[in-house]
Amino acid sequence: MANMKDLDMLQPTGPKYKIDDLRSAIPQSCFQRSTVRGVYHVTLNILMVVVVFLIFHAYVRPEIVEWKWLRLALWLFYSFLQGLLATGLWILAHECGHQALSPYTLLNDSAGFLLHSMLLVPYFSFKITHARHHSYNAHLYKDVVFVPKKHEEYTRASGLPRKINEAIEDTPVVAAIQLLMMQLVGWPAYLTLNVSGQSRLNWISEASGEHQNGSLNHFNPRSSLFRKKDALWILLSDAGCLITASFLYYLAVRFSWKEVVIWYFVPYLWVNHWIVAITYLQHTDPTMYRYDSSIWNFQLGAATTIDRSIGFIGSWFFYNVVETHVLHHHFPKIPFYHALEATSAIRPVMGLHYKRSENEGLIAFLQSLWLTAKTCLWVEEIDLSEGITGVFSFGNKQKSLEMYMYKIDQ
Repeated sequence: MANMKDLDMLQPTGPKYKIDDLRSAIPQSCFQRSTVRGVYHVTLNILMVVVVFLIFHAYVRPEIVEWKWLRLALWLFYSFLQGLLATGLWILAHECGHQALSPYTLLNDSAGFLLHSMLLVPYFSFKITHARHHSYNAHLYKDVVFVPKKHEEYTRASGLPRKINEAIEDTPVVAAIQLLMMQLVGWPAYLTLNVSGQSRLNWISEASGEHQNGSLNHFNPRSSLFRKKDALWILLSDAGCLITASFLYYLAVRFSWKEVVIWYFVPYLWVNHWIVAITYLQHTDPTMYRYDSSIWNFQLGAATTIDRSIGFIGSWFFYNVVETHVLHHHFPKIPFYHALEATSAIRPVMGLHYKRSENEGLIAFLQSLWLTAKTCLWVEEIDLSEGITGVFSFGNKQKSLEMYMYKIDQ
């Protein structure tokens, strides 16, 4: 066990406030979901994606832009811009999965299914596992995403002797390779291979036993991620992705694979980058802990997340979800357009349990991504006084804390 003396940000027994205390502090208007407002944002976001495509398709052509390097630069800008807009669509679909778009379940699920299918995301499959994440956030054995390994598991997974692994694990080269892979293919790797998710054995121990021989693939209706009653929803999710894939194939035949890659798949890499970076940094940080069943409770898990900022990108394209994730884990049905107000309301009640990064803006966000990926590699149990067990810290937390500045509300 590590002997961790720096526990100023940890309340081992969990928050003293109750969820109702937070609810009472939030203005009731923040809980109101507007169908008109929700549909407006979905429509506007889709319209922006279409308009950007039509503008570039019509004007960034050899007969108009003769210099090929300028065309390349413009198409790279297109991929970046479309990646931002498509990430906004992903976020709106995520809102739908939490029933935050409107008061109507059918409308929420229909819109979410459409938006996520357009991005090759199995809507209902992800909705099911994401609900489990919200139920067990920061539980070392029951959470489903960005689950850190214990030190011995991390070392064993590397396939290297412990001493060699410890010598190279936080070197810039190793960190750069791991971060590059995560940002390039992290999202599809999670959907298909459960990368960064809970181990298969832990899933089986919590499941009903209906699919103990299944995979941990979001596209497989017999996956251990799901129960038998979920099979039709998984198949429907797969059908949505298949329709999108078929349409992309049609475009490739009608035009060319090169153009489809430029139009769709390069922006998709940006979506992968933003979604992975955002969700990773919302749940992974040197100041945050993981817990086992002996100490975990919902309030403690919901508070084990951190608000950050990406500057204008977060407010213009990402609906402020990066800045309001702590609130989201407590009240996921509050729509994004009320989240800033609601966050301000719960901060005084949460006190030390509310965390936000003092680092502001895109550059600071990317720096945090690098430093977190470099230092938050594995966890080990903390040796606490008073007989408290079941609390796990990132093993090199102390070194990591020196690289960060935080605003912790008193």
